[in-house]
Amino acid sequence: MSHILYEYAKNLGAKISKPDIQEHFFPSLDDNYIIFYNGDDTESKNYKHYPIVFQLLAPFFQRNDIKVYQIGGETPVKGVHRHLSCTFKNEAYLVSKSMLYIGPDSYLAQYASSRNVKTITLHGNNYANNTKPFWGRDDSKSCLEPEWDSRPCFSQNDPYRQIDSIAPEVLCQEIVKFCGQKNKIDFNTIHIGEAYYSNVVEVVPTYIVEGLPKSLFVRIDYGVEENALLHYCKNHEVVLITDKLPQLGLINNFRNNIKKIIYTIQNKEDTIPQKYFDALKSLGIGIVLLTDNDDDLSELRNKYFDTPVHVKDNDPKKVEISKNAKFFTNKTIIEADKVYTSYAHYQKKLDSNYNVIDNNEYWKELKHFYIYDQKENSN
Repeated sequence: MSHILYEYAKNLGAKISKPDIQEHFFPSLDDNYIIFYNGDDTESKNYKHYPIVFQLLAPFFQRNDIKVYQIGGETPVKGVHRHLSCTFKNEAYLVSKSMLYIGPDSYLAQYASSRNVKTITLHGNNYANNTKPFWGRDDSKSCLEPEWDSRPCFSQNDPYRQIDSIAPEVLCQEIVKFCGQKNKIDFNTIHIGEAYYSNVVEVVPTYIVEGLPKSLFVRIDYGVEENALLHYCKNHEVVLITDKLPQLGLINNFRNNIKKIIYTIQNKEDTIPQKYFDALKSLGIGIVLLTDNDDDLSELRNKYFDTPVHVKDNDPKKVEISKNAKFFTNKTIIEADKVYTSYAHYQKKLDSNYNVIDNNEYWKELKHFYIYDQKENSN
């Protein structure tokens, strides 16, 4: 199949010409900016690793005074500088003045090529040759597509999410090149956890911290101070993670905010009274039981057959890393004015640290990490 524009022209009996749009001025605060389009609702064309790309390139953007403007999407993608909502004619104006378009093979990609704006398009459900930006020089266009599993899905939904197999560093390198720089990207992806894009905020209730998200995981098992615990239960929707059963009076007082209790059983010989489970059920609060000992699992499941019982992962999977490995995560632990990127970092009191810690506690949270290898002295 030839380019889709030729197919349209042939079937409609029309001639191909550049779009003629009356652009409407939209104020921009920056001389050098990239347009990132995130407004396509086609699932198979949505690349989920943009936040990683923009985080990896943050030092590059800062050094070169380049901003990323996002058009479309309900919320800003992590790492963009401005999230714009404007008319199509405003979009056309912004695209025409930009240094680069990044996004799917959309109407804005076609318009960018008609205005000789450089384009980087990611193709998820069709061959790039069929849907790439039509106009402009070949050396001003980069069309990234996965190594297809036999062929594209040609559908709005791709069960294999082939577009996400495009490595973040590949897109990073194209962005750097199209911004006129000759820097070689010196990082490569090692691991992307299946839960990396889940935002999880855990708070240790030893201090009261304001301005936290509405939903929190409260780590009573890491430490507790009564006033702080009451504050979080009163002002947030919480999941209590604990190694001591919370008193029913506390639970009843904050029954609308306590969504679940995750309790680690300390001694299999201890018995949780049935009235405790009945009280939680009457309040509509779920409970999950955990054990550290795999040998106890069958006995505990038989003892509490109406309640989920799981064993903790004490022998986690790990990946091979170098001494320069770093990581990103959307799961954080907050205590007082400190933000920790993993429980291993919390144990060592390493605040806002993104170096991989090669120990058992770190690898237990592997599913929440994006790990990459970065050469020394690179950006």
